[in-house]
Amino acid sequence: MFSILCGGKELQADLVSRYRVNTEEADMVDFYESTEIDRSLVLSHLSDEFRAVVDRIQSELDGLPLNAVAPEAMDSLDLAEQTVDNTAIALREGFGNRLAWHDALTDYECAWMEAKSALGTATKGSSE
Repeated sequence: MFSILCGGKELQADLVSRYRVNTEEADMVDFYESTEIDRSLVLSHLSDEFRAVVDRIQSELDGLPLNAVAPEAMDSLDLAEQTVDNTAIALREGFGNRLAWHDALTDYECAWMEAKSALGTATKGSSE
């Protein structure tokens, strides 16, 4: 379990516990071999990890008017989503690493929390 500060809010996550760190070099992450079984295992883990992030985001945004997201925030969200997609594809094909995946998920969640903060400010301003 670890925490990150995102949009002024501390988020708890356990994604790091799923990474196997190579004991010879602490900064290297083990890669799964490119067999079909291992690829399906990687895809399953990626899907589970992404679903956990999406569930947290949906919980945070429940009841907020998403159609009011500013264009600048949408650009940031689109970029974060594209990074998640590209990183998942790289991992699926045996390239990239799990730390990059974790960073992409963190950036994606932070982009949504920043958009949420802007929504909260916009809805407060319009109700006054």
